[in-house]
Amino acid sequence: MVIFFGFACILMIAVGIAGIAVVFQQTEEQRPKHLLRMAEATGMGFTEDGQTYLSTWQQRTPLFSAGHNADLHNVIYGPYRNIELSAFDYNFQYQEKWFKQTVLAIELKEKNIPRFCLWPMAHLKDSEILDRPEDAMELKIEGLKDKYQLYATSEGTIRQLLNPQAVAYLNAHPNYRIEGNGNYFAIYKLGKCCNPTQINHMMRDAHHLLHTLRLDDPEASFEPIADKDNAAQNVDAASSTQSH
Repeated sequence: MVIFFGFACILMIAVGIAGIAVVFQQTEEQRPKHLLRMAEATGMGFTEDGQTYLSTWQQRTPLFSAGHNADLHNVIYGPYRNIELSAFDYNFQYQEKWFKQTVLAIELKEKNIPRFCLWPMAHLKDSEILDRPEDAMELKIEGLKDKYQLYATSEGTIRQLLNPQAVAYLNAHPNYRIEGNGNYFAIYKLGKCCNPTQINHMMRDAHHLLHTLRLDDPEASFEPIADKDNAAQNVDAASSTQSH
């Protein structure tokens, strides 16, 4: 009786696992249709083929340089409020493990942000998967240093980006990974593949984040600020010229 009961339990578990696998497979097969409906509802375009996007984003930021066997598909693209963005499924293999995530990617105009990455401290166990940008320095920003790990190739520009409003917003959304390089900007959660409703929320969050960083402002300039010594020298030189 005990043996029969144990066998029945094992059989029920096996059937349950098989059922979950079937549902997951059906969900994956239906995903493009659900994303297409979501894109149409928001006035955006959709394509399952992401090869063009893959060639554009490869090596741009740490995420797109990680692992191997990268695959990009299910792309939602077009205008969202006052920015152009794309959202897509991006998969790569690291050692024996696959990482699948939804990525929001934004191509800016004439911002030329230095390479940087802002990664949540809560997920540092995954840090070995992603390499920080070459020649990047680790920075500590007041208000963020306890929640984020920040690397950047230009300190002055990044400190201008991370103004108090942006710091407050980032503290309220501590799980996003944010990476930038030139005019390219990516937001994602490592290993998190979102459903259409969650993608809508990500788009909203990305828009708010870009606004707090002033990256949606065509008038905003992010030239590096001179250090105090250089600024003092400039002031002295200007005073000397005026006195003569």
